[in-house]
Amino acid sequence: MKKIFISAHSDKGDVRQENQDSFLCKCAKIGTHKAGLFIVADGCGGLSDGAQISSMITAGFSRFWNTDLNELLQHRHIAKNEVNAMLDSKLEEINKEAYEFGAQTGSRVGSTISLLLVIDDVFYIRNIGDSRIYRIRHRIKQLTEDQTFVADMVRRGELRPEEAAFHKKRNLLSMCIGAFRKLRIYSVSGRIWRNDHYIICCDGFYNYLNMKKIRRTLCRCKGKNFDGVARDMRAMIEEGTARDNVTVIAVRFKGSYW
Repeated sequence: MKKIFISAHSDKGDVRQENQDSFLCKCAKIGTHKAGLFIVADGCGGLSDGAQISSMITAGFSRFWNTDLNELLQHRHIAKNEVNAMLDSKLEEINKEAYEFGAQTGSRVGSTISLLLVIDDVFYIRNIGDSRIYRIRHRIKQLTEDQTFVADMVRRGELRPEEAAFHKKRNLLSMCIGAFRKLRIYSVSGRIWRNDHYIICCDGFYNYLNMKKIRRTLCRCKGKNFDGVARDMRAMIEEGTARDNVTVIAVRFKGSYW
């Protein structure tokens, strides 16, 4: 039997007073299709109302799951360009809502988003900011690109990767939801393979963990114990050192087409 296993965890970390992260996990058979939607939104701690913007993102995509996506999945044949257009349109809509909220309240607002949408054996990724999506197949691979000023400098060849890790502005975002009128959306799509693992997480997770250890933890975990694997990974962060909110979703696809 083809299955999907999901585990998620979110907390305020060891220092922050508030958890400004939000996450969303949806999975169902709709029409003839199997679909899953997984989102981590990291409200920007340096801006006001980060928690409200991250919640706005997950609430918006929860409605998207129940309406637009549900209607699309009633069709037997689904065009990839239609899915891509719907995702981008929804992100623009939520960004406009968040931007206008900031303008009306006179506050600077923002949130990252890492989104993984799966329809049958195809995945669609959207990323804004510095939350990330990793895939574990034969090895672990980051599927997203960080949208930070330092990461942009590395891509332009102005900074070496080893310098970026210690740069004083390494956490400064060059793009996020709510802070800019026009979005720069990172997108990629591909095929789900049998026994693929995907990790959707905020920087408060990946900054404190060795991803090779994460790979070993996930690969050792059996299906019946998978529900607790997100908490197990959170526990791997040394006590007292999590200086940011910590949010992670782990997904395992067992068998082709799940």
